[in-house]
Amino acid sequence: MLYQLAKVFRLSLLLQLLLGSFLPIAASSMSDLDNASSSSPSATRRCPLTKPNGSPLKVKRANSTTNAIPIDVSGEHEFRMPQKGDRRGPCPGLNALANHGYLPHSGITTIFEAIVACQNIFGMGPDIGGILSVYATLMDADPTTLSWSIGGPFNGPLGLGGSDGLSGSHNKFESDSSPTRGDAFLHGGDGSTLQLDYFKWLYSLQPESSPGNYDLDVIMQHRRKTFDFSKQNNPNFFYGPAAVILTQASHTFITRLMSNNTENGLVLDKNTLKSFFGVTGNSLDELQVLPGSERIPENWYRRPDDHHLVDFAIDALTLYSGNPDLLKVGGNTGTVNSFTPLDLDDLTGGVYNAQRLTDPNIFVCFMYQLLSDVLPDIIKTPVTSTLGIISQLVSQYILPYYSPDNCPALTLDTSKFGIYPGRQGSGF
Repeated sequence: MLYQLAKVFRLSLLLQLLLGSFLPIAASSMSDLDNASSSSPSATRRCPLTKPNGSPLKVKRANSTTNAIPIDVSGEHEFRMPQKGDRRGPCPGLNALANHGYLPHSGITTIFEAIVACQNIFGMGPDIGGILSVYATLMDADPTTLSWSIGGPFNGPLGLGGSDGLSGSHNKFESDSSPTRGDAFLHGGDGSTLQLDYFKWLYSLQPESSPGNYDLDVIMQHRRKTFDFSKQNNPNFFYGPAAVILTQASHTFITRLMSNNTENGLVLDKNTLKSFFGVTGNSLDELQVLPGSERIPENWYRRPDDHHLVDFAIDALTLYSGNPDLLKVGGNTGTVNSFTPLDLDDLTGGVYNAQRLTDPNIFVCFMYQLLSDVLPDIIKTPVTSTLGIISQLVSQYILPYYSPDNCPALTLDTSKFGIYPGRQGSGF
């Protein structure tokens, strides 16, 4: 036992020596953000639902007359299929960014790269990009470089640390009742691969004879379908605290970030939808998946403004209004149609409940504290604990945009998750 403790101590000490020079560099990589924040009134800590004023990142700007931001898919950003060893995973948007070189073709990225690419190309606000990228880093990163994989696992330098990648993050990042990825239990443990039937559910929600527009009303219908399907077919369906947040994001981001900015406004037609998901075919019966082929369409224009945390909160609550069960943490207990919700009041010691989460401010508080503090702390490793990585990443990449000062403190009684066999791998 003493030998094992000494071994862990030596590893931690070695990592501190290795990262002694790296962590200051990581901090300085956000120097533009820090300087911009400290020199403007928006640097003061703000209420949860206040959008950031401007952006410290170098963002593509709209043409002043057309309000359109064309995305380049030529030259260095021409589409390229992933090669042997390149990683692609459950997020079609990240896969497309890597296929076009807006993220490294390898699929191994950093927090800062992901935030910038998602904002520049998709218009994802850095407040959302920051919290999701930090969460991905804390859940499945290599702690020696703070790099993370959009797909499968990779090892850190010198064999120290490692990453399961987003493809190995079931019930931590990608969850049951996904828009197009199947429940892991129903697909031999694979919760990362696009399932064509799931895509067809969404695709068929627009008339066969029309170009279609997959707006939030359509996404709401699809969300109801994926949630009900998991309850009715997956005896191990688990809908944990992360899923309450992240599966709503994976649905709403489809329409909010993939829509083309046309003269008729933001439109997500069938061809654009298929392109981003790597699907081909001209009719429902002809649809086929070409793995790894997610691409940004030709003549595609980014949304004219950024999609911020406040916007996501409102969208998520819209989905909840169409299906109140989406606010209920719980799961099936070993048989289909046995969904048993937990009382959020009991789970959080009376601080949060489903009714309170319908307040956008409280919802944002819940999201912030869950993804940046509570879950990483539950699943933390000795390395992240020793190096203080969690607090450092939160202070660098999230607090410039969002302050939890007025949020009620969140704790979770993890003992209550024992009735759900599908919780395995979630940290509970």
